[in-house]
Amino acid sequence: MTEENIFTFVPNIIGYGRIILAVIAFYFMPTNYVVATTCYVVSALLDAFDGHAARYRMFSLQGYCL
Repeated sequence: MTEENIFTFVPNIIGYGRIILAVIAFYFMPTNYVVATTCYVVSALLDAFDGHAARYRMFSLQGYCL
């Protein structure tokens, strides 16, 4: 079995960005709804790119099981 660094797969990097955007969105929800909404929409769009990237042989066993 080959050792692969699954943390640097493109779908995983996109997922990290989505988590950061979610934290930013939750932080700004009470004070600045425009920033919160923008972060949320960008996160949703990145979800589409994440799924698209994962279909092209960039998946891990953990992602496959999910």
